[in-house]
Amino acid sequence: MVALLAGTFSAIFNIAASAFVPVLVGRDRLIEANSRFVASESLAEVVGPPLAGTLVQLVTAPLAIALDAGSFLVSALTLVLVRTPEPSLLRAQREKLVPAIGKGFRFVLRQPVLRALAATAATGNFFASMIAAVYVLYAVRELGLSPALIGAISAFGSIGGLAGAVIAGLVVERLGIGRAMVGVAVLMGLASLLLPAAGGPLVVLVPILVAAWLLRGLALPVFNITLASLRQAMTPDALQGRVNATSRVLAGAAAPVGALLGGALGDGIGLRATLAVGGLGIALAGLWIVMSPVRGMHQTPAPLSEPDDW
Repeated sequence: MVALLAGTFSAIFNIAASAFVPVLVGRDRLIEANSRFVASESLAEVVGPPLAGTLVQLVTAPLAIALDAGSFLVSALTLVLVRTPEPSLLRAQREKLVPAIGKGFRFVLRQPVLRALAATAATGNFFASMIAAVYVLYAVRELGLSPALIGAISAFGSIGGLAGAVIAGLVVERLGIGRAMVGVAVLMGLASLLLPAAGGPLVVLVPILVAAWLLRGLALPVFNITLASLRQAMTPDALQGRVNATSRVLAGAAAPVGALLGGALGDGIGLRATLAVGGLGIALAGLWIVMSPVRGMHQTPAPLSEPDDW
């Protein structure tokens, strides 16, 4: 029950927070703002696990969880201090739940750019989940790595994530939105293909795996920051929450399907081959961007108009 409630409230919070960003900072600073948000999350991922382990040893697990619960209260108090006014959304508030959800889906699927962004995220999640389903088994059974070494190697993903969040704005400024998204999608795929390429003695395979996780971690935040900023910039204020929720549902729904297929492929064609399929799929996810108007975008565009035929 705790996990169910925490997951539900976390989803609501993240959707509301993303919808509020354009109001808080303005549409011309979305990439900068999202970069800082992702950087803070990446820093927490780097510092959080060792801090949690230390607290469990010092004050025991129940007290460590109580401290974690208290941190959410601190977060709520800081949010109360935010005084930025929101635009009036009275019409959206009067709508019933199911029709409002339907409007979010129709708006995303009707707009070529938003549709391409949702398809890219769903495809990437699908193949990333395929990799996640078999990677630990592959690392243990075929590479012979210990749990401690697997964890240490994977930690480079968080380090890369922090670096990627810091440089995301610079990458978009140099390459433009379209080329940046395609480039980092290909980089994530190539980095993932290093996983099945690893082999031999530890002195050889460990650097390969470190490079794979570091490059994947570096590219992922650049992609996510650019995608979220473009979606926020193009979505009318009244639809921010629904469009964000729709995009998250479409991307999230692909993850369990990818994990199930990854497990089945691991049994059928082997763990190494499954990782290769997942890496190739991530690299090809950028084709949705190539075949859409996003490809030629350099800066975030003006928001779309809300359809009149609703």
